[in-house]
Parts: sequence; structure tokens; C-alpha cells
Amino acid sequence: MYGRNRYKKNRASTAQPGDLVVMLYEGMLRFSSEARQGLEDEDPKTAGYAFTRTLDIVAHLQDTLRMDVAPEFGKALDTTYSLWTKLLVESNIQRDIEKLDIVRQQMTELKDAWKSANEEVKRERKAPKVA
Repeated sequence: MYGRNRYKKNRASTAQPGDLVVMLYEGMLRFSSEARQGLEDEDPKTAGYAFTRTLDIVAHLQDTLRMDVAPEFGKALDTTYSLWTKLLVESNIQRDIEKLDIVRQQMTELKDAWKSANEEVKRERKAPKVA
């Protein structure tokens, strides 16, 4: 395994759950950006591959929702991920960049929220306990 791939694999396997969610959102944004570029370039092979990778990450996030921990939050995310799946498929089939941009905007907003929440959790864990 080459150095860069080894680093990525090690980073993912040792990351905390909050870090993994942020990394998955970053991956969705990277692949959806590649899908957008494929649509702009009228390159269906590149776009299709990137859409598939984006959809794979959305499906993974949806499959790993913990409804037992926070049912209302889980339901809201499940609805969001279902909508994203619908819009991404439509965007790919119809070559509709506008629909893709809507999803990318929402992904960015949620990634930023997850990143902030994750950083807050890390700060709380590092803060000294006051008795």
C-alpha cells in the first residue's frame, strides 16, 4: 500500500465517530463536485461514477442512523438522506446541475453543523471536571 493510501486508511480506522461523520460528508462533497464537473463537461462516465460514490456514502449514513439514541433527530436525517437520494438520482438522469447544487448546499450546511458539534464534544471531553 502506498503512503498516501495507508495514511487515509489509518486515519479512517482510528478516527472517532464524529470525525468519521465529518469525513463522510467531506467525501460526499468531493464526489458530488466531481459529478458536477462531469455534468458540465458532458462526461457521463465521470459523472455517473461520482454520483454512484456520492449515493454510496448517503446510503451508508442512512443505514447507520441510530434511531434508538435520538429518534426525532434520526428521523429528520433519514428524511433528508431520502430526499438527497431522490435528487441525486434525478440530477444524474436529467443532467440537472441545479438539483445537484441544492443537495450540495444542504450537504455543506450539515457538514459544517456536524463539524461544529464534533469540535464541541472534543472540547467538553478535554475540559477539566469540576466537582
